[in-house]
Amino acid sequence: MLQIFANPRYDFIGKRRWAYLVSALIVLAGLAHIAYRGGLQYGIDFAGGTLVQVRFQQGTTVDAVRSALDRVRLGDSVIQQFGDPQEYLIRVPAASGGLDEVSKRVEGGLREAGDLGFFEKQG
Repeated sequence: MLQIFANPRYDFIGKRRWAYLVSALIVLAGLAHIAYRGGLQYGIDFAGGTLVQVRFQQGTTVDAVRSALDRVRLGDSVIQQFGDPQEYLIRVPAASGGLDEVSKRVEGGLREAGDLGFFEKQG
């Protein structure tokens, strides 16, 4: 017969204070890390905002899209390549205005930067 543990008598209750201490240290380290990073970083699901998907005629860079949005004061947006190098997702914070206003500002900023080849708004 295979016997893995020769003496299966473990004093879990006697070591509980050490377990409490280790658990408290881990929780405190986690809270310190959250405080160090400036709080919890919420995504658009919890922070709110507007998500715009755009497509360009030719590939462009995130920096070019960001500089186009800087002209209409939306530079704090999150810009992410989506799919191929012609498509981008732009996440605009909720403080930037309503859905129609943000959509028009994004579209206007991208059209003003004519060298990007803005094609159409997807959503």
